Amino acid sequence: AARTRLERLRVAVERHFFAALKSDGDPPSGLTLPVTISIGACLRGAQDMVPQVAEALAAADRALYTAKHAGRNRLIPVGLGAAPSG
Repeated sequence: AARTRLERLRVAVERHFFAALKSDGDPPSGLTLPVTISIGACLRGAQDMVPQVAEALAAADRALYTAKHAGRNRLIPVGLGAAPSG
């Protein structure tokens, strides 16, 4: 469920064009910017014990950098104690 929601978020951001703003905060006429995101997520399965916060954050951080190095604009989920693949 979490993986599906995160993938939907990634796709929604990819498909949306964001209005660019000038330094005064006003949007220039019609200028939009494409944006993509990479997501590293530490997903807990039923077999995982309640994680330590630091361990979960470290796992999500490793997954995020794996996503970025794999070409960006992707979701890399990882379970606790597992190395991210992607």
